[in-house]
Amino acid sequence: MKKLVGTVFFCGILSASPAQMEADFAFPESVIRYQDFYLVSNVGMKLNAETDGDGFITKIDLNGQVLGSRFLPTGKEILHAPKGMAILDTVLYVTDIDRVIGFDLLTRAKVFEIDMSARALFLNDLVALPGGTLLTSDSFKNILFKIDIEKGQYETNDEVIPAVNGLAIVGNKVFSVTMGPGMDGNGKVYSNGKSTPGSPTGMLDGLQVIDRNVLVSDWSDLKGAKGRFYLYDTVDHSFKTSSLELVSPADFYFDPLTQNVIIPQMLLHRVIVVPLSTLFPGYGNIDRLYHFGLIDALLSGLYEGALPYGVLKLKGDFGLGAPDRLGGEITVLDGKVYQTKADGQTVEPHDSETTSYAFVTKFKADFTHEVGAIDSKEAFELQLSKRIPKDNAMYALRVSGSFSSLRTRAFPKINSESHPRLASILDRQVFFDFSAIEGTLVGFYLPGYLQGINVPGFHFHFLSSDKNHGGHVLEISVTNAKVEFDRLTNFEVQLPEGQGFKSLNFKVDRSADVQKAESGKK
Repeated sequence: MKKLVGTVFFCGILSASPAQMEADFAFPESVIRYQDFYLVSNVGMKLNAETDGDGFITKIDLNGQVLGSRFLPTGKEILHAPKGMAILDTVLYVTDIDRVIGFDLLTRAKVFEIDMSARALFLNDLVALPGGTLLTSDSFKNILFKIDIEKGQYETNDEVIPAVNGLAIVGNKVFSVTMGPGMDGNGKVYSNGKSTPGSPTGMLDGLQVIDRNVLVSDWSDLKGAKGRFYLYDTVDHSFKTSSLELVSPADFYFDPLTQNVIIPQMLLHRVIVVPLSTLFPGYGNIDRLYHFGLIDALLSGLYEGALPYGVLKLKGDFGLGAPDRLGGEITVLDGKVYQTKADGQTVEPHDSETTSYAFVTKFKADFTHEVGAIDSKEAFELQLSKRIPKDNAMYALRVSGSFSSLRTRAFPKINSESHPRLASILDRQVFFDFSAIEGTLVGFYLPGYLQGINVPGFHFHFLSSDKNHGGHVLEISVTNAKVEFDRLTNFEVQLPEGQGFKSLNFKVDRSADVQKAESGKK
């Protein structure tokens, strides 16, 4: 990545030289992740907003190396001064002064445009709301606009938020940060249009919610002073100030999968990748188990996939799941998704394919245990249970080693519209028997309070070292193995939105079905 220097001033407006315009970045403003890369919006030749058609979007990899300095727009399409970005499905939406443009990330063609010049003056950040709606800030009008993508219409509310800039959505809360009245550097963190108590003060730009905290960037001023980051606690209303100071930190992106912060340093025409632990030593992995769907829904026959694997991989690099319509078993290891099918093949499905039920975490071992020869699954789990503290926490377990024998299973795809209960189709499962094989068990030990959401106790899938074999583990004999334990203390569940889930009767006791499905026995 190039570090650009030599900015010049024209009529008091900070501008980039022609050499900078030919390089990778020109006033980079915002960052967003899609699949395994980031996109960076660049305002262009001048820092102010002009309809000059010199804005662009750069594509970089997860380490910050440039993959395409002019990734968007293509052809005859133009961007003037792109800033905030949001992604819905495969479409990237970006604010461009007084309009919002949408590009299909698969074809790179423009597929959406809404002209807001009748009411908007300087659109800034952009976030996606449920139901195909966008929310954008107007820093000069001091208001927020809500955009209905399908109808191509927009509206605003009457709340005044002085020089509103960055946005973030958590549940029914809309967090925003401001640069202060008249951009005087007295900006605050806002929640649902109201200034929050104990908020940091500054020329605030970007924000992102991390657990109970809001990570905020602060320019300090617009003249090139050293800015900083704040970690604002939304519960006890206190904040920490970063140990690292940076010039012009704009609308950054915190990547929960890598625990890195990708920061556009706007006035320096560069983007840097900084570990969150560098900004705030001692703060990092939040030990979260992300969960999509409920086990009781899967057991009842709700097999339709709804969450793309590309999204799942953003939530964690280690976990288990079920493919769309039960087309096998899913194992997530080292950030990759593997699908073991009923024909015995293990493949990596495309990011656009979907899961009906899955749970993942960012694996980081807290302690380890070596095991020798063990001749049964029951004896193996008993030995592991003795190593797990009786603290009602959740544990992810990674078991790497040699196995004298293994039996796994996978279900074939259910093609009928009417889906039977999982326990009623055990005669369709296909078994795979292995001997003297090396590989990894991806598993979890979960407490009883998650019954109905997940499977209490142990749950393992297997993936061979050559990645050609796998499945849900039914029987096991261990030769020797290393067991790594990751203690998890945070839990996030995302519910499907289909009508089948909405109308499902959850008062039915499915504990017997759990035991049948886990053991593979009727």
